[in-house]
Amino acid sequence: MKMLRKLKRALSYAIFGYNNEDYDYSFIYTLLEFKLKRMQQALINGVAEHDKATLQSLRVTLRLLNRINTKQYTYFMDQHDKKWGSPILNFESTPDKNYSRLIIERLLVKPGEEPQQRVELIEAMSKDEEQQSRDIRLLHSILTKYSRTWWD
Repeated sequence: MKMLRKLKRALSYAIFGYNNEDYDYSFIYTLLEFKLKRMQQALINGVAEHDKATLQSLRVTLRLLNRINTKQYTYFMDQHDKKWGSPILNFESTPDKNYSRLIIERLLVKPGEEPQQRVELIEAMSKDEEQQSRDIRLLHSILTKYSRTWWD
């Protein structure tokens, strides 16, 4: 029975590893989420004694990881797109025909408003990026404070 459980666990890690990449920092967070979900399930199933704060901190960590991994940081970009319209991407050949240039158009931008739209675009992107950075800092803070209590 113990051997079957170990094989099942090894297979789930192998499948996770097969579907993952090594080159992007974000895969660190998907691996951490994968591992912590398994740990949470083990604790819920009674593998070790723990108090409510242990599971609560683990739950908050998993929520943060899910938000980071699913890249749920578009609030300000969504507001920008409501005001200026969603981007329409077009490609145009360069004069020598060796390259294509990306042209981004927005339906609601009137002539002369392009500089203001661009300023607001950069601001929206910065605010969404800052929210993700705050979540990552909070994640690391929780890991520092609680991760050693999630087992013993």
